Amino acid sequence: MNFALWRHHGNETLIKSNINNWIACKEGTGSIVKQKTGSITCKLVKQVSKQCAGVPTKVTMSSYGPHLDSGGYYYYFDGYTGGDWPVHDPCGKTQQNQLKGVANPHGNIFVR
Repeated sequence: MNFALWRHHGNETLIKSNINNWIACKEGTGSIVKQKTGSITCKLVKQVSKQCAGVPTKVTMSSYGPHLDSGGYYYYFDGYTGGDWPVHDPCGKTQQNQLKGVANPHGNIFVR
């Protein structure tokens, strides 16, 4: 779905993954839905990885996709195919701390 249509469905997000923790986020000065860099307020909904239970405090809209961070990336929805990689780090350190050995790793962003 085109990003421009997301705001017609709501302003809160639920990010689910089978390799990273599920988080629910509300807008602050930033918004995934409005593609605006700034603060967000998130809470842990389901702990998938037993390594860490932190949540991001900021969303940044980069040229290749949004990332949620708090010093390091928790999630980076990287759409660039020429390099880089998506990040799914429950510790928010931009490392490979995601759950490993999972068939068909994937995630979803829900808007309400």
